[in-house]
Amino acid sequence: MKAPTDKSNDMIQIQVTTACGLHTCSNCVYAIPFRTQQHMSVDVFREAVRSLAGWPGYICMMGGNPPAHPQFPELCAVLRQEVPDVRHRGIVMSDPLGHAALIQRTFLPHGRMLLNAHGRVPLAQRLHALFPSMRVNGLDGHAARHSPFFVHYEDMGLSRDAWEAARERCDMNAHWSAGIFERHGKPVGYFCEICGVIDDLLDEDHGVPVEPGWWRWPMAAFQHQVACCDAGCGIPLAQPGHLDCEGIHDVSGRWLALAEMLCDGTVTLHQQTALDARVANATDYMRLRGRR
Repeated sequence: MKAPTDKSNDMIQIQVTTACGLHTCSNCVYAIPFRTQQHMSVDVFREAVRSLAGWPGYICMMGGNPPAHPQFPELCAVLRQEVPDVRHRGIVMSDPLGHAALIQRTFLPHGRMLLNAHGRVPLAQRLHALFPSMRVNGLDGHAARHSPFFVHYEDMGLSRDAWEAARERCDMNAHWSAGIFERHGKPVGYFCEICGVIDDLLDEDHGVPVEPGWWRWPMAAFQHQVACCDAGCGIPLAQPGHLDCEGIHDVSGRWLALAEMLCDGTVTLHQQTALDARVANATDYMRLRGRR
């Protein structure tokens, strides 16, 4: 597995909220339909951002949809204060929710903006009109597709050795982002942001305290977090999930009872019983990093 500085990625993401107006998306990598609504405090956000001082890439707000945070203007102010160079600021979002001017001020012209309308063409057109210099996923009607992570390798008939081989070549781990989450009023870091999601779902605590430079630590400092992968992360299996706009989460047997208990009723659960021979990228977000 790869530590934050070992990835072929230039982002670290901070989950500021689980609120999202598009909360029915199939196989949402942040499991929004299965988590309670949470908003990171402004003080915790500031501490998280400060811990990333010296990070050579982008420090990104993510959600949910960050503009849905009730103190989004305050978060933007913190980011501008703590990260004065706009070339190190980023945001992953689906809807500006009336904050377009603030977002332009905070992230343009040289920040990173990952805009995904998840197959909602009118929303994609509105995003394009507001941010014409940025790439908008869904403008062509293309819906994103994420590999399901509610899929346990044993349910798919994989041996432990086969699972560990798949886990070690996980494209999400290799090419996507480390993450910071708020747990018990403190910011905690994960070598892979999906580990933070699984920790939240299982109500466990594998996060490391974020202190200045934590992101420079080698994988040995995060090795205990691999337990989150082994708990049943399906992303290394690279299964082709449903299109996000379909509102269908692919779930294997070991996750089914928990998913049924946590689900807010807005999505359909589809039980996955066998591996598909096709190969998928973990998430379509991987092709959204560049600007036009």
